[in-house]
Amino acid sequence: MVKNTKGGNKSKGMARKYAAGAREQRVLRLSSCDLETYGVVTRILGNGMFYVTTEMQPQLLGHIRNKFRGRSKRDNTITLGSVVLVGLREWEHPNYKECDLLEVYEANEVRQLMKNPSINFSELQKHIDTYSRGTGDAAASVDIGAGADIEFAEDRDYNDGLIPEEDPTATTTKEIHKEDIVDFDDI
Repeated sequence: MVKNTKGGNKSKGMARKYAAGAREQRVLRLSSCDLETYGVVTRILGNGMFYVTTEMQPQLLGHIRNKFRGRSKRDNTITLGSVVLVGLREWEHPNYKECDLLEVYEANEVRQLMKNPSINFSELQKHIDTYSRGTGDAAASVDIGAGADIEFAEDRDYNDGLIPEEDPTATTTKEIHKEDIVDFDDI
């Protein structure tokens, strides 16, 4: 039996036979043909499907293959705003509606792709900026400047009648506490 020198559950989080492959450096996979295209995940549907926006199509239904499920999901988590490589289906040639997931890129891999002059990310940059990678919230990346003026259409008090008015004859909480104070030294 292997001696646990690190302690806790962190060292036994994954079986050793699967941990060896995770330490290897991943090779950056690029698009190799016309049917492989880059996209940004815009909506996750569940049941192994998601919507992706590509340069060619504004919205495609993507299918998560079994390679990215189960134990392999740990390194290939798909969230809103994830940059992915998808394979278009050859038999749907003129009107592509569905695609298959081929690769999920991490943040440092996306920076490497953007530095590559042969890849054009100008169309996808709007979608990448729209979705915050960490939270998956579309509004998280929107920055409202300090000088932005927010105007409201109506000045209404939405609390009319919701808060009961104070009764002038009722005693306040300060008066109640003064009467109930007990000096323990006198006892």
